[in-house]
Amino acid sequence: MTEPTEISVLEAAALLDVSKGSAAKLLSTGLLGGSPARGSRRMASLDAVRELQQRPEVAPGAPPAFVVRIGEPKYTSETWREGAGWAVAWSPTAQA
Repeated sequence: MTEPTEISVLEAAALLDVSKGSAAKLLSTGLLGGSPARGSRRMASLDAVRELQQRPEVAPGAPPAFVVRIGEPKYTSETWREGAGWAVAWSPTAQA
């Protein structure tokens, strides 16, 4: 039996010790290779996952990252939050 060249996003997440959502985001960036979906399953390249596993971790003393989000917050119908994004409680004037 030959070893697979593609694995599911869930399998990639398990190998990388991240959540399925995080693995899906990595796949969407192209970092996990990937191929056309098989039905509803998104597939990642096993070689790409293994290469990512081999990358060194960032040293603990690394400076914090600065993240910039372009655009306004997205309001949702979810009852547990008012919106997704930065400072959703700010007024439109403050956001601008």
